[in-house]
Amino acid sequence: MALNLNRLLSAGRAVARLVRDVRRSTAPSPGRHDDGTGPQRSRPQPSLPGSRQGSTRPAQPRAVPGGARPGGAAGVGPAGEVLDYPGDFHGRARVEYDPVPGPEAGPGEIVWTWVPFEELDGRGKDRPVLVVGRNGDYLLAAQLTTRDRNNRVRRDRDYIDIGTGPWDSRGRPSEVKLDRILQVSPRDVRREGGVLPRSAFETVARGLHDQNGWS
Repeated sequence: MALNLNRLLSAGRAVARLVRDVRRSTAPSPGRHDDGTGPQRSRPQPSLPGSRQGSTRPAQPRAVPGGARPGGAAGVGPAGEVLDYPGDFHGRARVEYDPVPGPEAGPGEIVWTWVPFEELDGRGKDRPVLVVGRNGDYLLAAQLTTRDRNNRVRRDRDYIDIGTGPWDSRGRPSEVKLDRILQVSPRDVRREGGVLPRSAFETVARGLHDQNGWS
């Protein structure tokens, strides 16, 4: 009786294994479809230059080094180089105080313009300048700086203190640089700096007379 029971249990286990094997053979294998094909995987998309893999954020444009003006502006080449700057003014001129209203800036005004670096290699910086005279179709201008060149410790004759004004949003004292006179086209200035008081301008005029021989 015990032997017959063991035989019945063994037969039952064999039947269970057979049923399990049949189910495995008929079910689709993992990672495959019922039609026998493998899973459809999307092809990875190439990443944009300058962007991370899988990111939809476009690459950011590179900044022009050295503060060069972007290509396409008037008088500027595709690499940002200056094409129309006539060069610094090295002669003698008549300094005058004439900040009258009109379509163009006049001597005595502080305006903003793009100033080429002294190397004249196409680089420059947007900065305030003081209009001090004219040379034909160009304005003659001296650039401003907030670096303190004249103080109790040292004194530089090429720099004239003019105090503070609306041309500097932080209210810092400024000085006019006399040893470089720029030639600026009137179309390239922004009249945002204001008018320098006559007394301060006359101090600059005396410096131009003493240093550069201006009348």
